[in-house]
Amino acid sequence: MTLEFLKIENDKAQKDWRGRVEKADAEAAEKLKKRRQQGVIVPPGKPLNLHRPRPDAPLVEGEK
Repeated sequence: MTLEFLKIENDKAQKDWRGRVEKADAEAAEKLKKRRQQGVIVPPGKPLNLHRPRPDAPLVEGEK
């Protein structure tokens, strides 16, 4: 394998990784936005799955 080939493969891998990170960030932001619309209190910097809806929050569609 030549050095040029390795450089090209490394660049492809870095671009792929960056794309995945950007996609994951966008999905997390969308998830956070939806959770906040449902009345979930989400402090900045905390994992999304640790929070529960407020007792007076409106019910989610399909929930009774």
